[in-house]
Amino acid sequence: MEDKPGELLLLDTRSLAEFEVSHLPEAILVPPETDAVKESFKAWLKQEYEKCHRHIVCYCTVGYRSSMTAQLLNDYLCCETNQNFITSSMIYNLQGGLVKWASEKRWMIDQYNKPSSKIHPYNEVWAKLLEPEFKVETKEKV
Repeated sequence: MEDKPGELLLLDTRSLAEFEVSHLPEAILVPPETDAVKESFKAWLKQEYEKCHRHIVCYCTVGYRSSMTAQLLNDYLCCETNQNFITSSMIYNLQGGLVKWASEKRWMIDQYNKPSSKIHPYNEVWAKLLEPEFKVETKEKV
């Protein structure tokens, strides 16, 4: 992924608070809890998809929310384009999410485009998956 960043459409499926702590460069925030996810797909993904047929990588903290978004995206594209085989092979879920990404010391940036090695833990359960060096202290109870 780091070798060919322009060939991927990166979808960060976390909350804005999580995204501001760290995200992959050039990622687009698509919060999964919003009712407008499909509308977001219609607004910008159709343009991106038709323009260049880039591979789409969804990610979140550990991979659960991003897998749900990847499935929703696949279903949407299948209905809109009738290209089930093609779209299925182009949508990926980042294995291990940002927990694995950070533990491998890969590049992330914060809301100011500065390098970041921290991850917002999302909740108390997922916070246990993070090594202390990667965990950011949050204002909300985690």
